[in-house]
Formats: sequence, structure tokens, C-alpha cells
Amino acid sequence: MLIESILRGIPLPSIILARVSSSQSYQIVDGKQRVTAILRFMGAHPEGLENAKSMKDFPLFSTNFGLFARRNGLRATDIREKYLPFKTKKYPQDDPLSPLGGRYYCDIKDHQVRIAGEMITVSDLFEFPCEYFIPVLIYKDTPVRDIHKVFRLYNQQGIKLNAEEIRNAVFNHLMISRLMLFVGGDRPEPEIAPELVKVGIDPTTAHENIKALGFGITRFRRTKVLLWTVATLFLKPAQGLDKAYRTPSTASHIDDFLRSIDSNRLPQFRAKATLENLANDLIAALELLQLASDAWHPKFRRKGKSEMASKWEELPVVASLVACLVLVIIGQGTKLEDKIDAVRDLTSQMIGPMSTQNKTQWAHIANASTSILETLGISMSEADAAVRDRYGASAVEALLEIRKIST
Repeated sequence: MLIESILRGIPLPSIILARVSSSQSYQIVDGKQRVTAILRFMGAHPEGLENAKSMKDFPLFSTNFGLFARRNGLRATDIREKYLPFKTKKYPQDDPLSPLGGRYYCDIKDHQVRIAGEMITVSDLFEFPCEYFIPVLIYKDTPVRDIHKVFRLYNQQGIKLNAEEIRNAVFNHLMISRLMLFVGGDRPEPEIAPELVKVGIDPTTAHENIKALGFGITRFRRTKVLLWTVATLFLKPAQGLDKAYRTPSTASHIDDFLRSIDSNRLPQFRAKATLENLANDLIAALELLQLASDAWHPKFRRKGKSEMASKWEELPVVASLVACLVLVIIGQGTKLEDKIDAVRDLTSQMIGPMSTQNKTQWAHIANASTSILETLGISMSEADAAVRDRYGASAVEALLEIRKIST
């Protein structure tokens, strides 16, 4: 639809960039999806080009992508995940765009379209300055908080971004946000987390393992699951006057976790050494989750929808990943591998709640994660102490209280 808007000359909203004077790089505050879609359509996405260079018959990439795709056996999912070109949509015969429908950019570059009453080739429209352009706003040396305010106001217009997309933009200045993007594979390029690459952290296995769970890279879903896991393990929810723990929404709790880091209430999660530990521990926890794949009963993975379930839903992933992360932190991962049958029996009885209420989701995660650890003979007080010792914060004791909530 974005490409169609351009081909019809429909004005697009501004792209917002930010830059500090000491850097030559720009951060996209708003417009990443638009930029990505345009570059992909043109066959000019940097990552897409690198992926294509490793395939056979690369010269065909820019001249006949359809043939290039067939010779490399590319499926729709391959094209999407590798940032490769996509076709225009098909148009009715009486539509002026009909000759351009269902074709790749390389096939229509020399065709003409009418923009604001004048004819222009598609290549001139996309590759050279012309009367049609996308406005760009650049904020130079602007405080991060001010840019966040602009982004929030700007995003109130038109189609809303989801919570993960907003969160990624608002908290992108925090290294932990970029860590999650990098480890989860939503943004696998080394440039997103050079601090981690420099010390030799390679999340390739994490990308494979989280993909095997059935999570793609659309709309930062992987990043959400990882942030949900660490926020659950490290940040206790607020308590009411009755001392009972609140059960906030997932988005609220993750945002509170990141705000706590941003405001220095959890300053340890700004420290490079702590984040290196977290990256390594998450990679190891995802590996453990997959190594013990037989421990997770299908009824647990998919709310009992099928005895043959393979893909996971978010709730059981978070519950089991919290347990695996604790096991990695205390150095007891082998206990899960040794007691796969016991955990499978346990998880066969842990069918996820059909209700999407915050209270039932919290209760399910708390009950599943702590019960798995107890089945493995893990002392919860010792686990709480070990998590706190490594990261300076732990919500294990809070989870023990929250699991008492009726599911």
C-alpha cells in the first residue's frame, strides 16, 4: 500500500530523524517501516543486498528478480525475512497502474506514471530528486526526552503503532533495548549492538532457537517476549495498601522496567558488564529451552489446542523461559535435562488460561515458572538470592506470592 501511494503521488507523512552534532549517523525516530519498505521494493536494502550476494546468479538480482528468486528457491517467508524485493499489488484493467501490477521494481523501472499531472518514469520517481518527495524532519542535538514527546504526539495521528514499536523508538537510547533486539533477532545486524559484538557475543543460536518456537521478526514480537521475561524476573510489581502485588498489563510492566532503568532506579542495567551477562544468560536460557524441548507438553505450549502442537504462544514461552533463565543464573541447567519426564508431566497439567485478564496471565506465569523450578528441586529462596546477587534485583519471591492468585 505504501508503494501504491508513491506510484499514485499520494503525499506521505514526514520521516523524523535525530542526530547529534558529534555523529554522522541518524536515528530514525519515526518512519523505519516506510524506509525499509521503499529500500526493499527497490532492491536496495543493505541487508537484503548482502543476503543476495551469498546466493547464486547474483547479477539477476537487479535485472530479473523473479528469475533470481526461482533459481534460488526463495519462498515468500525467505523474501520477507531476508529483506528482498517484493511485487506491487495487482490492479484492475481500467486502473492506470494496471501495467505495473504484480511486478518487481526492476520490471517497471522504465514505465511511466502520472504524478501531479506530469509523466515521470518509475526510476526517476524513486531514484532522483523530483516534484514528489517525502518530507524529512531532522532534530539536531535535541534532548532525548523532547524527541520522545514529539514521537508520542506524532503517533497519535493515523494508524497506531503497536506497543512494541513505540517502545523500541522511545527507549532505543538504552543499551538494554538494543540488546533485546540483537539477541532476539528482530535487529540482528552487528551495528545495533557493537558493544556486545566487541566482546564476542554471538546470538546466532538464540535466533535459531526463538525461530524454532514459531516467532518471526514482524513487529518486534521476539523482543517483546525477551523483555517480558526479564521484566517478570527482575522487577517486582507495585504493592497495594494490603501488601498484595498488583498485576499490571504486560506493556505497562515492561515500560515500567525500562523507565526504572532510564530514571536510574535500576542503574545496574545500564552497566556494560551486567548487560553482557544478561545477553549471555538469555542466549543460554533459549538454548536450554530447546535442549529440553520434550519437557514442554503440547497442552502447555498452546493452551491445550492440540496434542501435536509445535509452535508456542507467548504466555508459556515467558513462563518456561523465566524458569530456564533462573536455572542458567544458578548454574543448574542440567537438572532440567535430567528431569524432562517429570517436567513434562507437570506441564501437561498447566493449560494456559483462556482469559486474557492481567491477573490470570500473571498467575499462570508465576505458577508455571516456580512450579517447574520446585519440581527440579530448586530452593526458591536460594534462587532469589542468586538472581539478586548477579543482577541486583529479583522478583522470585513476588512470583511465589502472585501464584496464589486463583487462575
